[in-house]
Amino acid sequence: MFGLSLSKILLTALVIWLVWMLFKRIGGVARQGAARPSPAERARAAAEEVTRRQSAETEKAAGAALELQACPTCGSYGTPGSTCHCGYKHPPA
Repeated sequence: MFGLSLSKILLTALVIWLVWMLFKRIGGVARQGAARPSPAERARAAAEEVTRRQSAETEKAAGAALELQACPTCGSYGTPGSTCHCGYKHPPA
């Protein structure tokens, strides 16, 4: 009733092989659409992002610093171009 013959084994192997090739082809098309970058490309992109963030933070910090000038009259410090509480006008930078 369920005897195994050479033709049944070959037909089953052929069907399995065809299904396997079909799934390989479908999977290959799906992978081509979403090409993943290599590990080297991902590492380079991550390094560029870190460098970009660090340079942006450095520029922010550099723009935020002010050089204070000492008042010769009272000794307090003020920003260039400002007026001290004693009336001394700090020269512009």
